[in-house]
Amino acid sequence: MKQSELEQFVDELAAAEQAAAAKIQAAEKRWERKIARRRQTLEKQRQKRLEALDESFRAQQQKLEKEMAQYRQQISAQTEARIAAMQAAHEKCQEKMLAWLLAEVTGS
Repeated sequence: MKQSELEQFVDELAAAEQAAAAKIQAAEKRWERKIARRRQTLEKQRQKRLEALDESFRAQQQKLEKEMAQYRQQISAQTEARIAAMQAAHEKCQEKMLAWLLAEVTGS
């Protein structure tokens, strides 16, 4: 090979190397942008799912609190009804005991 051919070959090789390096850099930048967009998409999806989960939790919590309040009210009403029934039964027994005691004392 002649000197001029060798220099031309080296110049072409250097140009090809620079072109390849530029293509590699451009490809790396495209992938970095693609990865960044994907990361943003995943972060948005994660945030939406987290918000949905939080909303679901709060709704379930409110539902349970409402059910507990209704259950407390029901238990309270049942307890009041039982107390009233017991008081009525006690008063009825008291009347019978008083009548029996009077009968025993008066000898009737």
